[in-house]
Amino acid sequence: MWPVLAMALGVVLTTCDAVFHTRTKVLVYHYPAHGLSLFADHPSSDVFAGFLALSVGVVSISALAFRHAPAFPTRTTALLVAQFLFTYWLSGQVHSRWAMALHVLFMTLWTAALFRFDAKQLHRVVAFSSLLGLAGPLIEGTYTTTGFFSYTAPNAYHVPIWLGAMYLNGALGVVALTTKTQQWIGAAA
Repeated sequence: MWPVLAMALGVVLTTCDAVFHTRTKVLVYHYPAHGLSLFADHPSSDVFAGFLALSVGVVSISALAFRHAPAFPTRTTALLVAQFLFTYWLSGQVHSRWAMALHVLFMTLWTAALFRFDAKQLHRVVAFSSLLGLAGPLIEGTYTTTGFFSYTAPNAYHVPIWLGAMYLNGALGVVALTTKTQQWIGAAA
């Protein structure tokens, strides 16, 4: 079940990258695709490989950190995932004009969503989110130096300032999905 979740996340992230960021020129890829490309100006197979590696790592860490956490109701899980998808979409709409406003909005959404978590799990949720919120932009910023891609309006270590807060929101969706997946695995056992 875990490989299926990681694969699904890789597909969703690749699609969001192409539709919400490449088409809206939030970022630009500088090399043509080496393999399959499903979207114009988007090296889909290369991007998918990167997102799949990210998904495997993030799902693995989340599954270990929250292995005894209660699962969210399906509605809450869907809302947390939708919140992340909303941040991805919105970042493509107003990325360069309102970078700081996006950052503040994304931080506000993340903070408000923390109230959905059990107080016993909150420290782990904040730690996991913070890890992803720091590591994601640092890795992307470092990777931009290879010339594979670049953000069109970077303002914080080669990436937009709102990217870390977008990762924070994504972390909440991952926690909700991994706890829900653990519930399904437990029910099937």
